[in-house]
Amino acid sequence: AGAAQQDTCQPCSPGSYTNSKGSSRCRPCEAGTFQNKVGQTKCRSCKPGNYCPEGSAAALVCPAGSYSNATNLRAGSECTMCPHGHACSPG
Repeated sequence: AGAAQQDTCQPCSPGSYTNSKGSSRCRPCEAGTFQNKVGQTKCRSCKPGNYCPEGSAAALVCPAGSYSNATNLRAGSECTMCPHGHACSPG
């Protein structure tokens, strides 16, 4: 009798995805996107007030003293600094 075939496919971990059948590896989410679930076929857009470096499993809040109304920011440095005479809470 032959050896039983074993399933060696693993779901993509948070921060990665694949949208192709027969993939040998998962791809990291592009900067400006994130994925917080396992086994996904696409990444989600980073929401306003957040930024997402490459491979993000979660959106990161803009640093204190900055904000953003834009989506898909790739780095905290892309958040807008609060103008003089104003205070900004994180995000």
